[in-house]
Amino acid sequence: MKKFGWILFLTTFAASVVLSIITATGTFGVSGAVISALLFPVTAYAYPIYAAVTMGGYYFIFPVVFYVLQIAAFFICAYGYGSEKLPGGIETEDEYEARGFGKAAGIILKTAGMILIFVALSVFTGAFTRMALLNGGITWLLPVAAIAVAALFICILLRIKSDSRYNIKNRKKRDLIIAAVLALVFTVSAYFGYDYFFGPAYSSYDLSKYVKVGQYKGLEKEQVSIKVKDSEVKEKIDENLKAAATTEETEKGKVEKDDTVNIDYVGKINGKKFDGGSAEGYSLTIGSGTFIDGFEDGLVGKKIGDTVSLDLTFPEDYSDESVAGRDVIFKVTINSKEVTVVPELNEEFIKEKSDSDTVKEYRKEIKDKLYKQKEKEADEEQKTKLWNRVVEDSEVIKYPKREMKSLQNDLINEYKDYAKQYEMEFKDFLKQYAGIESVKEFKKQAKEYAGIIIKEEMVLYYIADKEDIIMTGKEYDSFVTKTLKTYGYTREQFQEAQGQSYEEAVGKSVIERQIYMEKVKDFIFSKAKIKEEE
Repeated sequence: MKKFGWILFLTTFAASVVLSIITATGTFGVSGAVISALLFPVTAYAYPIYAAVTMGGYYFIFPVVFYVLQIAAFFICAYGYGSEKLPGGIETEDEYEARGFGKAAGIILKTAGMILIFVALSVFTGAFTRMALLNGGITWLLPVAAIAVAALFICILLRIKSDSRYNIKNRKKRDLIIAAVLALVFTVSAYFGYDYFFGPAYSSYDLSKYVKVGQYKGLEKEQVSIKVKDSEVKEKIDENLKAAATTEETEKGKVEKDDTVNIDYVGKINGKKFDGGSAEGYSLTIGSGTFIDGFEDGLVGKKIGDTVSLDLTFPEDYSDESVAGRDVIFKVTINSKEVTVVPELNEEFIKEKSDSDTVKEYRKEIKDKLYKQKEKEADEEQKTKLWNRVVEDSEVIKYPKREMKSLQNDLINEYKDYAKQYEMEFKDFLKQYAGIESVKEFKKQAKEYAGIIIKEEMVLYYIADKEDIIMTGKEYDSFVTKTLKTYGYTREQFQEAQGQSYEEAVGKSVIERQIYMEKVKDFIFSKAKIKEEE
C-alpha cells in the first residue's frame, strides 16, 4: 500500500507538470476545464502554476504549498509517520495485505473521512472567521459549529475505540504537533486566501504588471460655492403642495377642456334608442376622443347640471356598421366634474408632511434640503471628474487575455440575442440597427470597448487593493436595498415581479463593481486638495 501511495503521488505530480505546461501556453479552454473537473488532485497543482506564470502573481505559489501539505497530511494520517505498526496494530505489511482488498479499502475510506473532517474544519474556520470580521457578525461562525457537530457524528459512526489508530490518545506527540501545524496552515491559508477566491474582481492578479495607475492622491478639486435662492424654495414648496393635491367631485362651475365629468346620456336614431348608445354615471375626460366628433366639444362651456342636446353624425367608417354614417341625437346630462384641490401652506399641512411646526421652519427645512442636494450633486460631479482624470492618466501595460476575451464574447452574445429577438441574421441586424457593415468590424469595436472597460476596472481594483478598500456584506445588502427602493421595489417585490432576484437580473459582479466605484471615488475625493485661487 505504501508503494502504491508513492506511485500515485509521483504519477499525479508528473501529470500536473505536464498539464501545467499545457495550460501555461494559453490552451486552458473548455477541454482544460473538463480535465480540471475530472482530475482535481492534478489540477490542484496545475492551475496555481498556470496562474503564477500567466498572471504574474507570486502568491499563487501559496495554494501549491497548501495542497502539498494536504497530501503530506494524507500520508501522515493514512500510513503513520515513522510508526512501528501499520493501521490496526498489524505487525507486517504482508499481514496487512492478507486482510484483503475490502478491509484495506475500508481503512482508506475511514482515513479519507478523517482527513476530510480535519481539513474542512480548518478551512471553514479560516474562511468564515474572515467573513465574520468583514461583516461584523458572529453568525458567520455558525457553519463552523455545524461542521464540528457533523464531525463528531461521523467520528461516532467510525467507532473510534480506545485501541483504534483514529483515537487521538494513541497518536504520538510528534503526530499531534504536525497535525496542529497543518490545521494552522489550513486555517491561515483560508483566512488570507479568501480574497483571492471570493474577493473582488482581479483579486487573482498582480495588477501592477498590467496597469500603471496615475496619481490618485493629492489631486486638485474646485472650491464650490452653493447658494439656494428664495425662488427655488418657493418652487419646491409649490411642487410639494401640488404633489399633496386631492381630487374631489363638484356640482358647480362649467365644463372645460381636460376636465373629467360624470354624465348620463341617451342616443337616438330616428327617435329610437340603439344598442350601446346610452349610459348612466359615465366618466368622460374632455378631449380624450372617446366619443365621435362633436360630442365632447359640445359639452365645453356648459354648466354642471345642464342637459345638452347634441345633433351629430356617425363617421362613414365607424366600427359598428349598423350606425355608420347615420344621424344621431344625444341627450346629455352633466352630473358633476372632478376638481383638483391643492392644500394651503399652513401649519396643519406642515405638521403632516414635515418635521417642522411653522411656515418659517418649513421654509428653512426645504432650503436646507435643497442645499444638501446641490452639495451632493456638486460633489458627485467633482468625484466623476477626478476619477476620469485618474483613468486618463493611467496607462495599460498589457490586457489580461481572459477578461478581454470574456467581455468581448459577452458583448457579442448580447447582440446575437437581440438579433434572435428580431428574428434576423446577426450580420443583417448589425447593419440595420447598429450601422456596422460586417461582423468582423463589430468584433473589432467590441474588443476596443472591452479594452476601455477593463482599463477602468483594473485602475479601480488596483486602488481598492492598495488602499485596503473592502466591501462588507452589510454594505452590499444596503446598496441593493437602496437601489431597489429608487425603482419602488423591495427585494421580495422585485423577485415576484421579475421572476428572478436583483442579483440574477443585474449580476453580482456588476453590483460589486458599482459599490467599489462609489468607495474608490469617495477615497480619491477625500484625498484631493482644494485648488488655490490664482
